[in-house]
Amino acid sequence: MNRELARLTVLLTLLAVPFVACADDDKSPIDPASWAPIDCLFYFGITDIDEAWQGFEKTASYRMFNDPAMKDVEGVNIFAPVFKEFKERLAKALDVPAEQIKNPFKGPVAVYVTAPPGGDANSITPGLVAGVGDRAVLRQYYDNAVKRLKAVAKYESVEAGGQTIDVFKTEPGSADPNSAVGDAPESFDPALAATDPARFAAGMMDKVFSSDSLPPAMAMCLTDDRLVVSDSADAVKAILRRDGGGRTLADADDFKAIARHLKPVGNIQFLINLPRLLQMARAAQEGEDAESFAKWTRALGGEGLGSVIGHIRFGASNYDAKYEMLFLMTGERAGLAKILSMENRPIAPPASVSTDAALVASLNLNVPNLLDEIERMVRQNAPESADSMRRGLEEFPFIDPQKPMNLRKEVLDHLVGPLLVHMSITKPVGPGCARFLIAMGHKDQQALVRFLSAFQGMLMPRDAGGTQAFDLALMPGMSIMPTNDQLLAGSVAAIESATKPTSGESLAESDNWRRAARFVPEQAWLTLYFDNRRMLETAFELARKQDELQKGPPDPGVMMLLTMTEGVNTDDPATVRRLVGYAAPSIVTVATTPEGVRVTGVTLRASED
Repeated sequence: MNRELARLTVLLTLLAVPFVACADDDKSPIDPASWAPIDCLFYFGITDIDEAWQGFEKTASYRMFNDPAMKDVEGVNIFAPVFKEFKERLAKALDVPAEQIKNPFKGPVAVYVTAPPGGDANSITPGLVAGVGDRAVLRQYYDNAVKRLKAVAKYESVEAGGQTIDVFKTEPGSADPNSAVGDAPESFDPALAATDPARFAAGMMDKVFSSDSLPPAMAMCLTDDRLVVSDSADAVKAILRRDGGGRTLADADDFKAIARHLKPVGNIQFLINLPRLLQMARAAQEGEDAESFAKWTRALGGEGLGSVIGHIRFGASNYDAKYEMLFLMTGERAGLAKILSMENRPIAPPASVSTDAALVASLNLNVPNLLDEIERMVRQNAPESADSMRRGLEEFPFIDPQKPMNLRKEVLDHLVGPLLVHMSITKPVGPGCARFLIAMGHKDQQALVRFLSAFQGMLMPRDAGGTQAFDLALMPGMSIMPTNDQLLAGSVAAIESATKPTSGESLAESDNWRRAARFVPEQAWLTLYFDNRRMLETAFELARKQDELQKGPPDPGVMMLLTMTEGVNTDDPATVRRLVGYAAPSIVTVATTPEGVRVTGVTLRASED
């Protein structure tokens, strides 16, 4: 598998050339999926590389990574040294000054991995096809790369339809370790990313550009309109022959589903062929292992799983980034497919969630159904394990092992969705300003009170306006309360607020929520919403009040927020303001659809806040 990773590293390094400099825009009608085989294992395509890059340049992430004021901010300062080091190493490999590197590509790009029928992990073949923009510049880079590769690998040329394919083969230990990196590479320590970003970048690029990391075989061909790279001359020939017809990935039903179900489609698209990957994994098993693998695949619902398809877009007028994935499924859903196909509900948070909320998570969880499906999955292949799991819930040792309780009957079967988690940030900012609340519906208040009452010493009962509440002895300020229809857990202030009549504007009516929600499905079974800017603003304000915070007991919400300020000089107001300016709300949803399970994520434009 290391060989395959090396092959992909070389292809992705070549693909990164356009991101050093960007050429003029020129739309292309070519679908890069038409360059990939119909049954490829993995595909990543960009319909127009200039358009995609120009979109990324509009994002807050790009501006932040290129902002000189951010160079000393931990977590951000990693990228600038890596980009600088990459550009210098790439320039050396291509024998051109770093400041003169140009993007020679234009139009579509396709990266894929395929394997022959019945092949295993060692037979996978990567491929890269990129449209040519400035052929003179690309020819210069290509010839320089060929010259350098000839010095460290065995070389031969193969003619194919008037085109020359340059083929290189290496053997372990035969390459000159200094051929691509200049000096002998030093050991790569990922921990340097936080303490010494420059050394981290140098070590990473030593790994990427060392000729010892070259794949055992690589074949390249530069035609008038494209660059083709794979691992053999035959693979390159197959790519070139696709011009003459034949079915390609663009003709595959799974790939066409992107345009049918994920409109509007972004200019970056991808596909993961799960059915073929499962076939390869099954073929790698032998004897009893093969039979066991087949059983577990059926139990997990693997026979109904299709490809994972999706798209990405950067720099739209109303958002920085949007991605979508659709896990295609067919037939009756069972096992994992059924678990991931929960019932959808409106994504808008309830009116009780006010505009103070900076984090909201909602999961339409049906606990009894989930437990039943998990037990069914296990029972198909391991009945004894399923029986043990059932006994573990029905004879839960609880406080007194001599008096086990039926946890399923007494507690779990009473819980109903959705599960709602949210954190509100109140004014003034200080101890207790971050209020966490977990809420879930239930059908039997008295059963939950009996259950919680058994935790004597750990939970301290108290009357809360006629409702029994239980305070956590080891976490002052945190409590659990079963109301008539909900089980609430969190900070006392959050629980008290949740049990009072709603007043003021709800989060669902706020501009931030509305701007985020319009780019995702109206209904989903999982929704995650983050007001990143508000959390970051609060975190920096809390960081300036450390003395005040240390006077009281530990506050979990405050401690979580403070982790966002690590590596930042909070005494530098200019840096803090700029960092906060790059943050914006984001939302993620997971929804059940007739075609499968759809994941959608959006980060809004920071400039709109």
